[in-house]
Amino acid sequence: MNSDSEKAPTENRVHALWARLRRAASAIDGSVWAVWIIAILHYRFTRGIFQGKGSGDGFFGFQYLPGLVFHHSFDLAKAAPQWTAIIGRETTGLVANPCPIGPLLFWFPFYLLGLLLQKLALVPGLGILLSALVPTLRPAQVLSGQTEADLYMAGLGSLFAGLWGIRILFDFLCRHFGQTAARFATCSAVLATPLFWYLTTQPLYQHATAFFAVTMLMDLSDRYRHDLSVRRCLVLGFWSGIAALQRPQEAMWMLPLALWMLGLVVSHLRMRNGKRALAVIGKGILIVAVAALLFVPQVLLWLHYYGVLRAPQKPGHFLWDTPAVVESLFSLRAGIFPWVPLTYLSACGLLIALRRHRALTLPLFLTAILELY
Repeated sequence: MNSDSEKAPTENRVHALWARLRRAASAIDGSVWAVWIIAILHYRFTRGIFQGKGSGDGFFGFQYLPGLVFHHSFDLAKAAPQWTAIIGRETTGLVANPCPIGPLLFWFPFYLLGLLLQKLALVPGLGILLSALVPTLRPAQVLSGQTEADLYMAGLGSLFAGLWGIRILFDFLCRHFGQTAARFATCSAVLATPLFWYLTTQPLYQHATAFFAVTMLMDLSDRYRHDLSVRRCLVLGFWSGIAALQRPQEAMWMLPLALWMLGLVVSHLRMRNGKRALAVIGKGILIVAVAALLFVPQVLLWLHYYGVLRAPQKPGHFLWDTPAVVESLFSLRAGIFPWVPLTYLSACGLLIALRRHRALTLPLFLTAILELY
């Protein structure tokens, strides 16, 4: 009797969990599932380029992981001494890693799991099974932390963050433009732009994690802007800081929320309700304060590397009076219109959205223009 009575609650919990999982899966649109499956399969069955899943800036961003795990240091000379002569040392004596540290939040768990898998692969028979999941996995008595398998595993953090960002993007678009438009836009934005490359081929750049963080910030800003409680402001500040940690320029995506809040302030002042206007201003300050607090680790790292609170730039690196807008848009070498033909269609859709959904679209459009500048 006791055995049967103990089994019943356990079986009920399992059935309840399975039912919740089924409901959660069925709530995700089929187009999102299709994009997820394509991305996962492409990630699994393609190697990447050069060093594998991490090359270029992605290779340097990855070096934070072995540097911290094996050398307990942010000094790039410890993890990648071969680059010391090329990059050079700063006045602090350190070799600075120019990549932001935000993606580590997504990479670290998978990187550590990858190190564990390399040890488990030493178990007879288990290595073959694990290599079916991680194709570059090799058994390792001594871990280096810099094999292709390590790159592959760290990149999974970007992949899964990006996949969830796709879900958020679909929900955002569906909420405002309908299911059909959301399906077309989401599939096109992923499969017909460089985002797919940064999700599956070079996931150790910051683009995939930045896409997730900014999409999360935009979705929450849109859903919360008409009812900003203190708790929601804390959440918005958190995601603003996370977005800025992925790439500092992503902090500009706080602008749509700021413009929406400015509209609320103006509305309250017109109704001569100064108390509510001040409350909105206070909540805006709270959001900025939380975001700034989240960004402190990056500032401290700059201080550690360079002895100053911001990364120095070479003269001519950024020219305020001569932005390369035309080159960024139309250059045959890297312009977005020649390289992503979908942009022509997107520009047309943007013009329509500015007419029909101006309150939503105009702040997003202004922020995109500012980031392009």
